[in-house]
Amino acid sequence: NLDRSDHFELLESDLPGVLHQQSGGMIIDEAQRIPELHDELLQAIDKNSHSGLFILSGSQNFHDRFLTYGNVKAGRDHHPGYHLFPYDISEASPIAETGVYECIKNGFYPHVLVQGIKPADFYPSYVQGCMERDIRLLRAMEQPSLFINFLRSCAGHIGRVLNLSALADNVGIAVNTAKDWLGLLEANFLVYRLESHSHHYKKRIIKSPKLYFYDTGLASCLLRIPDASSVGQHYLYGALFENLVISEIVKYFRHSGTKPPISYWRESNGMEINCLLTTRTNRLFALEIKGGRRQSTEYFRNLKRFDKLLTSQRPHTSAGHQKSEAIIPEVEKIVVYAGADTVFTPDTSMWSWHDMPRLLDKLLSASSEDHEALSDSH
Repeated sequence: NLDRSDHFELLESDLPGVLHQQSGGMIIDEAQRIPELHDELLQAIDKNSHSGLFILSGSQNFHDRFLTYGNVKAGRDHHPGYHLFPYDISEASPIAETGVYECIKNGFYPHVLVQGIKPADFYPSYVQGCMERDIRLLRAMEQPSLFINFLRSCAGHIGRVLNLSALADNVGIAVNTAKDWLGLLEANFLVYRLESHSHHYKKRIIKSPKLYFYDTGLASCLLRIPDASSVGQHYLYGALFENLVISEIVKYFRHSGTKPPISYWRESNGMEINCLLTTRTNRLFALEIKGGRRQSTEYFRNLKRFDKLLTSQRPHTSAGHQKSEAIIPEVEKIVVYAGADTVFTPDTSMWSWHDMPRLLDKLLSASSEDHEALSDSH
């Protein structure tokens, strides 16, 4: 564990010697703390024909640096690695016993859910720990107060199209600094970007990504929301609920060893679909995420407009049948809302947030192969 000073000093003082002596292998935690470890590991691996000798873990995203295409040579076995996030909603205690406001406010870190540490105590110390252990290490940052303000500004932009200039102006820093700091937050698994859908379907769409946090508890802390009862009254409640659902999709897929095939859709006129999930079998799950507790047909308005757009561009024969060469996908229209009941109709489905584990399982299955439509799952 390179957080321990004795372990850190041992490897730093004689890194090649220590690695070459470990014929039985090593598990190295907080591996990002020694940048030279990358090159030395490759040499040690080349001298040993056994696979699985070294397992690396850490609180910073060093995976791409260690396993880029140029560094993974022929015959060198490697595992693609896992991203371990806070609990996803299927791992947490039964959410039927938890209100949506409490779920957003508490977040999904084990320290809060299992150890019972109050969010107001845990999240500030967690952010401080990230700054001291990882972020300051990576950039030797000399402006911690400005960085905290930048982090709060990011929390105020969740669910919005990323605008680095606006983030920089809010804090009083240069745009390039905002870009670097956002990269640090991403490397430390605090925030992520949801990219715009790759196909424009002959429409002018917004191409910039949207910004989300991996955990709504951290976002709520940064927004200074005092308690769960204040979540629903906050001006960003809708964005927080949207963040909750999107982050659960990301975590559930990542914990299953799969990159989430999701994006969002936003036309230049403002018409938006919160989340699109593309499968390998030409199916497209379109999700609208609504923080309301009551069912409403209005929730499906943009979904139906989007479906109509794709239907109008799907080529047909004179007999009215779709041509076999068409690539326009079929659309599954889904609403996730904060109410209690899940309801299915022949061409739509409205999922309660309580049923998120079941929905996530269906989406993961559908992304791998063409399973039955969600509307038939009841």
